[in-house]
Amino acid sequence: MPDKSGILISEKVYRKFEKYKSVKTDTIVTIDDFRVGVPTLVDVKGMRVNIREIYLDEKGYKMTGEINSKNLIEEIRKKNSSKWFNIFIYFIKLILATLHDIKCTVIIGGEELNQDKIDMLLNEKLYEWVNETSPEAIRSTLRITSILYKSGPEIRDAVAIYYEYIQENYYFIAEKLETFYNEQLKKEEQSLPSIRKLVENYNSEMRRIKKRILPKRILETALSDSRLNELLMDVPYIGKN
Repeated sequence: MPDKSGILISEKVYRKFEKYKSVKTDTIVTIDDFRVGVPTLVDVKGMRVNIREIYLDEKGYKMTGEINSKNLIEEIRKKNSSKWFNIFIYFIKLILATLHDIKCTVIIGGEELNQDKIDMLLNEKLYEWVNETSPEAIRSTLRITSILYKSGPEIRDAVAIYYEYIQENYYFIAEKLETFYNEQLKKEEQSLPSIRKLVENYNSEMRRIKKRILPKRILETALSDSRLNELLMDVPYIGKN
């Protein structure tokens, strides 16, 4: 969890502050003295609530990533299967925005990378996700973000609410995409004898299939079964249900 000071309040409490903000009090410090984050829907031990963070100190990376957090939250609230395409994009962009305001060094693939090299690597993964929506794009991105999360307090601070939500859901989605692509490959192999020869070059053929189908349509099809969506968390959570 983040190791920097902060306060989380429910949206209900925040609205009460807003209602009485014009009332004069004898307090030295009020909520209006600090910046307040956007509302985030989470599960807190089985109870779904909207929370806001009150920033007790200046966090430039929080401000930079706020628009991505807002977009991420809006996508999470949606009920359609195609939202999972955009959620992953905004999660990566949130980390990229955080990297622009911090300095860090991590070991990835045996190589020491600073924030600029990590930025380039994540942009490559973002491009791969947008253009191919591949299971490996998910898995490699999750490995990178996991290393960042464990090694950098600022990254933890920026994405703590979403981290487990993204990790658990997208490992599951990666498995479903793997199955989807394998089934598509088998169908084409049966209907087009000429493809049988191409199957020997598995990676090349998989890229052809991925590029032929629109990325959003892939997720809509692979996750169209309502029973599968029930296995995905609707919103981030704090604590176990």
